Amino acid sequence: MSQPVDRPAPHAAAGGSVIHDIGYQRYTGPRLGAGYAWSSLYVHSLRSVFGLGRTSRAKIFPWAIVIICVGMAVLFTWLRAILPIEDLVELPSYLDFPGWVSAMVLLFLAVASPELVSRDMRNRVLPLYFSRPLSRTAYPTAKLAALVTALFFMLGAPQLVMFLGAALSDNPVIPPVSEELTEFLPGLGYAAIYSLVLACLGVFIASLASRRGLASGAIVAVFLVTLAFMGVLTAVGESVAGASPLRYLAGVVSPFTLLEGLKKAVFGEGLNVGQYGGVYYVVTIGLIAVTAGLTLLRYRKVAI
Repeated sequence: MSQPVDRPAPHAAAGGSVIHDIGYQRYTGPRLGAGYAWSSLYVHSLRSVFGLGRTSRAKIFPWAIVIICVGMAVLFTWLRAILPIEDLVELPSYLDFPGWVSAMVLLFLAVASPELVSRDMRNRVLPLYFSRPLSRTAYPTAKLAALVTALFFMLGAPQLVMFLGAALSDNPVIPPVSEELTEFLPGLGYAAIYSLVLACLGVFIASLASRRGLASGAIVAVFLVTLAFMGVLTAVGESVAGASPLRYLAGVVSPFTLLEGLKKAVFGEGLNVGQYGGVYYVVTIGLIAVTAGLTLLRYRKVAI
């Protein structure tokens, strides 16, 4: 039988009311501040993207996409180990890999971006996040950083598999590890740029809709419509007599072809941009700045 607990006696107050001392005490532990709040939200968001800490159903889609990308890398590595040197040129390089899995990246982006931001608006939990010490600027930057990390993992892990496979292969046609490393590192750099551009665009579009289905559809629509528009502009540019700049500049209207043009301008491989590589630099930087800036502005103005 439980023993009775001695409690402080109630104190009489003016007007016949009674004040009860129920033993609450002030918090005297460490106050971790805004940095800890940001990192906690970042880790939580990154785990949410991959369904960690959630039901098994939530893990199926993101990990299926990762497995497909890694599986493609394993296939390319195996083919590279058995094919003769004249057939190796047909296999994608590290810089080519993001373009080969761009459809998987788009699907992942269309699901992960609304999962990060649309759900919170739909469930009206933003007032909890915007309580001190997490600010309206810290919230979207943590979400954006989590998505960049997730996309980079999805693109970088398969490239690491390809590199390790080449380093451990005994095929004499595969270059030495030092030469392979000079191709692997630019591939990782391009994967980081790829992840940053797409994450900025995905989070911004998803922040405009509180319904995940609507946000996912809008992300896919933006990529597909701009890609089709780029195809039309390219066809028009090629039909014009002479060296029309339009055939080289049409790629800036679509995120995927913009990144392919930037790859050509930076690494020497990718979409033919002629003498307009600098335009792809400027447009890429502008797209990152505008989408990230509009996302921050969106959360400064969003009603809670």
